[in-house]
Amino acid sequence: MNNVQSFAIIFLELSISVIVVAVLIALIRIKFEQSREILKEENRKFAIETEYDPEKELILLDIFIMDCFTAYQTIVLSPQNLKYINDDKQVEIIKQLAEIVDSRMSDTLKYKMSKYYNKEALNEVIAEKIYSAVVTYVVQFNSVK
Repeated sequence: MNNVQSFAIIFLELSISVIVVAVLIALIRIKFEQSREILKEENRKFAIETEYDPEKELILLDIFIMDCFTAYQTIVLSPQNLKYINDDKQVEIIKQLAEIVDSRMSDTLKYKMSKYYNKEALNEVIAEKIYSAVVTYVVQFNSVK
């Protein structure tokens, strides 16, 4: 092997090394940015957690559902001038209220509720609370007549 060939091989090895280092630096930067985003999310969650008031948080979901239901009663039910709410109408109310609650619930509220309820069961808990609120309303509404 002559000097030119040796120089070319050394140059090629150095070029490959530089490319490998550049790729490693890029990967480290990507990982750093991901870690920074995770840290931002943890800081956001910590800020939410530091606003902790157990007495308020335990009823937060109930208050949220009742606020949605009150708006629904005002906008949808009151103008209908119903005399009696039958089973079909009750099911309709439950479905519509569930849609409203789902569309209005923020990720922050879901996160706060996940501190008290299993994340996998949170939707079931919400459904039970909606069902309970509607059934209580229907019983009171139908008994007034």
